[in-house]
Amino acid sequence: FNAEIKDYTIGPKYLTDHQKGRHEWCIEFTKAPENIIIFQKKLDSELRAINSDYDTKRSNDLALEELKIYTAPKGSFEKWQRLNHKYGGQNKIQRLRNDRKLIDSILELCD
Repeated sequence: FNAEIKDYTIGPKYLTDHQKGRHEWCIEFTKAPENIIIFQKKLDSELRAINSDYDTKRSNDLALEELKIYTAPKGSFEKWQRLNHKYGGQNKIQRLRNDRKLIDSILELCD
């Protein structure tokens, strides 16, 4: 895809009685792919190929829908780190969480 990712985090959209769950990605690109939808579909396909549990849950959208990517503007992750006193040194963005705290707070900065 000739894309470059600067930073990312992943959060869940949980399965409820009324809707299926999915993984939601917030990605800040240094160089974005030409077509984010095709990139999203390929990422989902690759995850299915390497993770049998994910593939099972994605089969026929049994429990999980296709993942969703939100594109963060340049500097969003650094801005979040500075606002939350997590910038510099050994501070790193968590890549995957079981809650939506991080992804939602970063997405709020992108509005």
